[in-house]
Amino acid sequence: ETRRLGWEIMKLSNIKKAYGDKKILADFSHEFRHNERIGIIGKNGVGKSTFVRILLGEEAMDSGKIKTGETVVFGHYQQQDVHFPDDMRGSDIVNDSNLLEQFLFPIKQQHVFAESLSGGEKRRLHLLSVLYKNPNFLILDEPTNDLDLITIWVLEEFLLNYEGCLIVISHDRFFMDRITDHLFVFEWDGIVKDYWGTYREYKKDKDARDDKAKKTKKKEEVDKRWHIETKKKLSNIEKRELDQLMKDILKLEERKDEIN
Repeated sequence: ETRRLGWEIMKLSNIKKAYGDKKILADFSHEFRHNERIGIIGKNGVGKSTFVRILLGEEAMDSGKIKTGETVVFGHYQQQDVHFPDDMRGSDIVNDSNLLEQFLFPIKQQHVFAESLSGGEKRRLHLLSVLYKNPNFLILDEPTNDLDLITIWVLEEFLLNYEGCLIVISHDRFFMDRITDHLFVFEWDGIVKDYWGTYREYKKDKDARDDKAKKTKKKEEVDKRWHIETKKKLSNIEKRELDQLMKDILKLEERKDEIN
């Protein structure tokens, strides 16, 4: 059972962070609610991991205020090389046989020395060591990387029943669609947009916006290319031919993009 969260969880007010001229957070505010499930997406290098470190108090912000409730207990899983003490078994690290079995560690394997496990098994055990501490504010950074499909399914089922606050950083669209309710979309220059919907819906909306902008730009380029300034006044026939040529070029360029 997840630790109980008090009424106040975490409130971020006007957080700003930059490295020199590179803005990470331009002016970010958010108040976390009970059972909130947030996915964080954005290209590499825009500041997703920095944001998490600021939440955890591991990195200073340039300005702003963070107020964290007294009952908040963080759990943070991130990708890293995992090593365990030579004398520790799986059951020493996670002293919960049911949880170990749930995450595909049968009884015999629970008593194997942790350092002798495979790389994937070590990462799975490391993930369990985070979950075992029963945090009520869980932050998972690329949790599905290097996990097999069965383990990912088990993790999804676990998180669907998790009752605390959850933040997931992932490029796994299907995982995010099942687990999160809304997204923090990190864009360049420190802009973070709060998108209410799934990763799939966001991608569909973004593709539609990008496609519209691309078509508008192409039309402007074609119009500019065929804008003829001449002292000679075009005849009506020439104007019709020019209009038709512009339409044909636009269609042909769109067709070229489709073929590519």
